[in-house]
Order: sequence, then C-alpha cells, then structure tokens
Amino acid sequence: MRYPKHLPKGGTIGFLAPSFGCNIEPYRTAFDHALEKWREMGYHTVLGPNCYLGEGIGISSTPENCGREVMEMFLSEKPDCLISCGGGELMCEILPYVDLLKVSDEEVDMMGGEDALPGLMEEFGVALLVETLGGSGARCFFAGEHWDVAGKKVPCVDTNGAGDAFWGAFLSSLRLQGVDRVDQITREIASRAMEYGNAAGGLTVQKKGAIPALPTREEIEAALGA
Repeated sequence: MRYPKHLPKGGTIGFLAPSFGCNIEPYRTAFDHALEKWREMGYHTVLGPNCYLGEGIGISSTPENCGREVMEMFLSEKPDCLISCGGGELMCEILPYVDLLKVSDEEVDMMGGEDALPGLMEEFGVALLVETLGGSGARCFFAGEHWDVAGKKVPCVDTNGAGDAFWGAFLSSLRLQGVDRVDQITREIASRAMEYGNAAGGLTVQKKGAIPALPTREEIEAALGA
C-alpha cells in the first residue's frame, strides 16, 4: 500500500471491475476508446482480470473473484491510481470479502438505515464501518460500539471528492500508524484515522474540482497541526 499522490505524467492507471465488466456494447467500445485515449496522452494502463468478463448476472465475475480483484489491485505496486471500468450497482455483492467500509449519511437509507448497520456488519463480517456526516465529521462503528469524531468548520466551495478524500486519507492513516491487519485496529487508531480523514475532506471542499482539490500528506498534517 502506498500513500496517495497525484497521477504523475506518464504514470500507470489501473482498471478493475467490482461491479459489471465491459464485455458487451456499448461498454466495451467505450472502455476501449478510453484506454486508447489514455495511452495517446502518454499514460500506461493495467487491467484487472475481470474487466472484460460478464460471468454473472449484472456482475463481471463471482463476488469472491471481484473482491479478490479489488484487494490485489489495491496492493499491487503497478498502478498509480485505480478506476472502476463499469458501474457500482452490485458492489454490495462483494461485502463478504470486505473488512473496512465507508458509507455517507446519504447512502445509509439504502442500507436499511443507521440502526441496521451493526447487523449488516455482523452478517457480512465487516470489521469497521465509517459513516461520513458531511460538515459534521464522521461516525465509526467498530467492535460493538460507535462514536463520532467532529470535523473542523471550513468554507465550502465544492463537495465533489470529499468522501473519496476522507476514505483515502483514513486508509493512509491506518498504514501510517503501522496497521496492516484488521486485528491491529483499536478505537484510538481508528479515531486518529478519522481525524486525518476529516482534515482531508475539509481541505478538499475548499477548492473546485474533485481530483485537483485532493490534498497532499503535507497539507493534511499542516491542517491537523493548525
């Protein structure tokens, strides 16, 4: 696992298919065209094994294979960033193979409401779940309890990318704290990761554009020290 940074010129983009693959039209042609455009701009691409599959009903492969592809691509040293080649309609199918999960307060109702989250975690074996609360910070569900970590109030220009910034920073913080297995996570470690994620999300909403607004590690640490 590497720490987040902007896609370098001539870098490598990884594609994976956690939901449906690009095995039928118009998705295959559109995906092939996108790959061609990236390569014309000087970037390299690496594809997960499920990108062109359609072995399931509305999903590229079996949930187990999709979960494995996600984990292997995240751990691979080859790609500098990851992009899903298809939609995410059936990503819930891979929940049994996920240890850490983030949802927004807007998505909770689609999962049966906040009261249903602990049961969902138990059913699918999710060890830690974080619900982002917009400007109010985030709520963590872990080890049979839940608690909030408030965010800092900041001027908001554009909320696009804030959730991705939070989760990327949260996971990075776990690694910075030496975590490489779920059983190493404690409430204290999770809380520090939430503070780190809140800072990243707060910095992101102060600029326009999801990707250009993503903060660096130095910017996050400066915001935490302010």
